[in-house]
Parts: sequence; C-alpha cells; structure tokens
Amino acid sequence: MRTIIVGFLLVAVSTQALADKYSLVGISSIGVLVEGLGEDSKDRTGLTERELKTALELRLRQNGIKVYSTLEAGRAGSENITAHYLEGSPGLYLNVNILPARSSCVYVVTLVMSQTVMLLRDPTKETLATTWETPGELGYGPCNKIGESILERVARAVDAFSNDYLAANPK
Repeated sequence: MRTIIVGFLLVAVSTQALADKYSLVGISSIGVLVEGLGEDSKDRTGLTERELKTALELRLRQNGIKVYSTLEAGRAGSENITAHYLEGSPGLYLNVNILPARSSCVYVVTLVMSQTVMLLRDPTKETLATTWETPGELGYGPCNKIGESILERVARAVDAFSNDYLAANPK
C-alpha cells in the first residue's frame, strides 16, 4: 500500500512539472520583478533589490532568455516594468523574505512565473496566474553573511527556470 501511494505522488509531481513546462511554450521574452528585501537590507545582508534584479536578469540573459527592459516596457505602453509585469506580460517574480532573529537571519527565496490566462468557462475573463514556480528555498545564517547564500539560491532557481524555458522553446 505504501509503495502505491508513493508512486501516485511521484506521478502527480511529474505531471505538474510537465504542465509548468508546457505553460512556457511560445514566450519570447519576460519581465522581472523583485520584492521582499526591506529598505535596510543593504546594511543587514549586503544586498539590495536592485542588485538581486540585476543578478537575475544577467543570469537569464546568459542562459539565452530575452528579458524586457524598462525601456521596452515603456514602448509597450507601460510606465515601468512593474506596471508592464502586472498588465499580464509573462514575468518572473522573485521574492526574498528575511526574518532577523538577533544576529542571525532566516530567509526564503521564491521564484514564480506569472502570465495572463483565460478562463475556459468564460474566455472573456482574464486573470494573472502563476504558471511555473520553484519550491521556496529556506536558509539560515548570520545576517551579515547571508547575501552570497541568497545569490546562490537565486542562481539555482533561475537555472531551473531556464532549463524548463529552453526545453519548452528549443531554437
């Protein structure tokens, strides 16, 4: 009985992974949004949201994925990349939450892909939905030394996304 349940769970996870990859087919470029770090993150961890965004975009470009720049988003009718992302263009959302506890910090890094989807029951209705995601990666360490660890976790998440994206969109 236990083997049957484990086998069923593996099939469910595998099916979800295939569904996630399928949702990436045909996407030519994506926007990037980074949130979660507070105003004092540079003092506390050595990182800022801007540095994380730059690292994320650079890794995507190195992996052969076109990233919307703020300028391109403006040409598409949006004032900034955040507005463009929220209007439904495919976008990667990186969230890094840090919980300080004395001199140590606990953090979680989450990367999700969101895009506009239509409801099957009413195709005139559209909504923004998560169509791909990595499980959140949890970490712990001295607050002033977690920056590098966060960047490593972000790189792993971006590589996982890139692998699925490139498999769904072979050149």
